[in-house]
Amino acid sequence: MEKFAILYLTGIPEGQYDVVCESLFEDGAQGVSETLKFIQESQQYDPEIIPQDKKSIEAYFLPENLDIDKLSLSYEAYAPNLVHEEARDWLSEWKKHYKPFQVIGDLWIYPSWIEIEDKSRKVIKIDPGLAFGTGTHATTLLCMRKIEELSIKGSFSKGSVLDVGAGTGILSLLCYLNGFTDIVAVEIDDMAREKCRENFEINSFTSGKVLSDKEVDYNKEYDLVVANIIDGVLLTLKEDLVGSTKKDLILSGILKENEMKVKEEFLAQGLELISSHYLEEWCLLHFRK
Repeated sequence: MEKFAILYLTGIPEGQYDVVCESLFEDGAQGVSETLKFIQESQQYDPEIIPQDKKSIEAYFLPENLDIDKLSLSYEAYAPNLVHEEARDWLSEWKKHYKPFQVIGDLWIYPSWIEIEDKSRKVIKIDPGLAFGTGTHATTLLCMRKIEELSIKGSFSKGSVLDVGAGTGILSLLCYLNGFTDIVAVEIDDMAREKCRENFEINSFTSGKVLSDKEVDYNKEYDLVVANIIDGVLLTLKEDLVGSTKKDLILSGILKENEMKVKEEFLAQGLELISSHYLEEWCLLHFRK
């Protein structure tokens, strides 16, 4: 199998960063990346980059472009450390570990590349790509189990759905399987929206709409609004989520330590809390108008 090498450099002054990067490419690097440090002081989704006076770099080399002695000498001031790695098809490696799994009852999630062996199963096929939502994360599992449970009980008005933070579209697809007719999936990330559309096609769901956050109309009311997003963003979108809810609102992505704050903020909007559910460090809240 083909090998490659990573050259690690540290302690690069801010003013020398661009010069070092340019020099690495001249020395045969196929790619260069800066090693960043992050901090997340608030509940907001995006962490912040911590500014650093001295930078660290990873540079990637193919064996035929590698002159170890020259690299060691040229970058001696930055503590060069060269590590050899086996090249891998990371997508294939990941696919080996993503297997069909049972969510609740006869509901199963299948990778799109695996054949369904038991045709009696209720199946959602997913090819996640780089989007969030394989169904294995606790926040997604909480949503799926709640939607499935309430659908089986007949507790939903199975009309329209707004799926905010749709990712792969897995929750929209579950609503589709459970008889909802008008489904809008909202996703901020361009690549995730494309993957969501692909997963709709894989599951022969042709009527679902996939919109960006700028395209969605929060003035329209939906029978069910489900939002699986980190709790800080749920609070930011609070008025939009409540305003677009006709009956049921399901919120997930809430850390247990933030449950009370989220609960209080949404109760103050005139909603009734129906139930709370927990898995690992996460909480789901089901409200109703």
